[in-house]
Amino acid sequence: MLITQIHMYEVRHCGISLIMSQGITPLMAAASCLCVPAIEMLIAAGANPDAVSQVGKRAVDAVREGLESENPEESEEQLRVKKSSAVKIAMLLARASQVRRAAS
Repeated sequence: MLITQIHMYEVRHCGISLIMSQGITPLMAAASCLCVPAIEMLIAAGANPDAVSQVGKRAVDAVREGLESENPEESEEQLRVKKSSAVKIAMLLARASQVRRAAS
């Protein structure tokens, strides 16, 4: 329970409370923050990785945007972790998408 509360705290601070304005889903918001635990939790809860926002973007697009966001103060280690998270999230989203398609 405590772990779930911590992850939900992380998710909320990634901007998930701002979701409804442009059809951005919680999964898209968590993907843009490169928050692996939130992505895992949302997929396990049935989030749709193929949902499209009003501007035509999916969660995988949000991963790219999160990866491309630059912070001049990031260390090489932080960049490495960011890239590693992006790869893991892209794989999780692809797998979840395949599972959803196979189930339909």
